[in-house]
Amino acid sequence: MVATIPADKTLWGTAAIGKSRSLPTADPVVVLWDLLRETGPDAPEAASHVRRTIIDLPDMLHR
Repeated sequence: MVATIPADKTLWGTAAIGKSRSLPTADPVVVLWDLLRETGPDAPEAASHVRRTIIDLPDMLHR
């Protein structure tokens, strides 16, 4: 068996945020994927905001 620990901190950050909430939430990476495939006029801006939040998650969780 081989275990691979990813260097990408966003993977751990998005997993951790799901555990820190008392209410069920959508996985931010899945939300981003959905927004990137969406054709609505606000989708690109919404995807940009979600992407920035995902990137900033490790810092936000350790404040």
